[in-house]
Amino acid sequence: MVKKTPVWKKTVLATFPTKGEAEKTAIARRAKATKSGQKVRYEVDYDATTGGFKVTEFFWAADEKGRLL
Repeated sequence: MVKKTPVWKKTVLATFPTKGEAEKTAIARRAKATKSGQKVRYEVDYDATTGGFKVTEFFWAADEKGRLL
């Protein structure tokens, strides 16, 4: 299945010192967004400038019926 490209992207949602903390936050935020009906994706990447792990948030556009565009 082909992934749809995100329409909106927040560059850096938060930065954490460990990867485990970043992943926990991303999972919790995704669960909360899913309950509210939003289509989101979170990525955890290493940030070489700060030495921490950054959480990036992606949103998909949807029409009035909730279908992805």
